[in-house]
Amino acid sequence: TATVAVKPEVKLGEYKGIEVEVDPIIVTEAEVDAAIAREQEKNAVKNPVEDRPVKDNDEVVIDFEGFCDGVAFEGGKGTDQTLTIGSHTFVDTFEDQVIGHSIGDEFDVNVTFPEDYHTADLAGKPAVFKVALKAIKEKVLPEVDDEFASEVSDFETLEEYKEDIRKNIRESKEKAAKTAKENVLVMKLVAASEMDIPDAMVDTQAKGMLEDFARRMENNGIPMAQYYQYTNMDESDLMEEMKPTALEQIQNRLVLEAVAEAENVEVSADEVQEEIKKLADSYGVDTERILPFLGESGLENVKSDLAIQKAMDIISENAIEIPKDAGEPEEESAQEEAAEE
Repeated sequence: TATVAVKPEVKLGEYKGIEVEVDPIIVTEAEVDAAIAREQEKNAVKNPVEDRPVKDNDEVVIDFEGFCDGVAFEGGKGTDQTLTIGSHTFVDTFEDQVIGHSIGDEFDVNVTFPEDYHTADLAGKPAVFKVALKAIKEKVLPEVDDEFASEVSDFETLEEYKEDIRKNIRESKEKAAKTAKENVLVMKLVAASEMDIPDAMVDTQAKGMLEDFARRMENNGIPMAQYYQYTNMDESDLMEEMKPTALEQIQNRLVLEAVAEAENVEVSADEVQEEIKKLADSYGVDTERILPFLGESGLENVKSDLAIQKAMDIISENAIEIPKDAGEPEEESAQEEAAEE
């Protein structure tokens, strides 16, 4: 005799006519200006400075060594380190205390490590850094004009470049709005449906999520043992933390599968091939090279995912959209000012 967990049945709620609030898609000039400012930063020129002390936004080259209770600590020493003043990449008020010093200066920087600092021996403790300032560079931003637009884009004029930025921002917001709408619709459908999810199913999903997370961490050069040390967690703690999301993912997929079944959704062989081609293109390989890696189970997963997306489209197309109040012009102006700040 064996007891096994089986795929739960879903008593599907009404999936057509679900009400959902939608935000108006608005692209402000502040957002366009911010995109241009980011491009300016990427194309900034850094000129060496020798006739003045360090000021905010300068890039400096320093040597430093940190001491806690008079003893040098591990990881607290650097040579020819580049630091942008105002980037807040160094601890506490380190960068503020470099301002005002000139090339050749040697000085102390006094800081206090945060209470939640990842190195327990330093958390919450004061420290002194011996610093030597070796170089200063001033960041000079390019002028925003037609020449700038032609250098950073495929457009000859600044106005054409701005229009393309507006288009890209709008497309990005439309994509985000579509995802947000679908998330709300599925959440409401799950709430209106009934299903009994076995614990074993949640455990399996959470374990898969944990394995994916571990792979991503390892690919970024962070061993899981080190991650657990930093977070004061172990594998079972992380599994428990992932279970609510695992349950949500299971419920979402089950209701969408139920909608696909109720609507007799079919996926053609051509649609599967087109999706496989998209997958191959994303990896920069030919379709024939990716097929052996997919196998039969992989092809079935592609087919299932396409059916689920079709089910999602059915729910979305039949939803009742309730526009959110975009606000008076004065409010929009206030939002633009806040975005600029």
